[in-house]
Amino acid sequence: MTTSKFVATLAGAIALALLGSVALVPGNEGKAAAQQNPPPCACAPVTSVATLGTNLVHCQCGPATCVVSEHFTGQAKTYAMQCVK
Repeated sequence: MTTSKFVATLAGAIALALLGSVALVPGNEGKAAAQQNPPPCACAPVTSVATLGTNLVHCQCGPATCVVSEHFTGQAKTYAMQCVK
């Protein structure tokens, strides 16, 4: 996967995670609340860790810090995203 495809996949994964977290926030006692846009994410360039066969991207999404990893295992690639506040 090229770097641009990896970054596009990363952006999509972060957007889905943020939208999912916004959907889980309960309303204020049944009253309609103004919908807030998720904060934009600022991501560092892709870091390649050749010894581990992994690419990493670190992002700051509002109060959350996220790391997306792309692992190479033979012919397959797997992705993982971990975020902490």
